[in-house]
Amino acid sequence: MLWAVPHEHLRVTTWANDIGRYLFGKQTIAHRFCRTCRIYPFGEDAVEGPGRKVYINIRCLDGVDPASVAMIEYDGRSF
Repeated sequence: MLWAVPHEHLRVTTWANDIGRYLFGKQTIAHRFCRTCRIYPFGEDAVEGPGRKVYINIRCLDGVDPASVAMIEYDGRSF
């Protein structure tokens, strides 16, 4: 479950070299992962510019119950 927010609201509080980055498919989203445990905490639009978003894995947020969040499903393959 991902929560899209404006990129300027993102504050990463770990060392930059602890977070890996990979692209696949159309390479429109830079997927970020922890180099230690491999969890995927967020992704971000690969191209910088106005309207850039970050997509936060809400399962990584303290105090958030994913079952309490309304979901909007979409066909990611066609995205």
